Amino acid sequence: MIVSLRRWLSRLVFALLFACLTAAVYEGFRLADSWVRPLDPYAPPRGQALKVFEPHEAPPEGGTIADRLRWFYYNGE
Repeated sequence: MIVSLRRWLSRLVFALLFACLTAAVYEGFRLADSWVRPLDPYAPPRGQALKVFEPHEAPPEGGTIADRLRWFYYNGE
């Protein structure tokens, strides 16, 4: 069996180059994610904020199944 040292060396160089480029692209995506993501998405807004959602009262317990289904689709709860 003949083992070509040049062929194995070129494969090793290709694998190392592929691994380095993969790591570079991964780190680039992480950096882009840190630029795009807001600092704290759950922080209260600054400035003159308005309350745009008010919770509704409890769903009708004595209503029909159609009323309860409408309530579910309307509120998502």
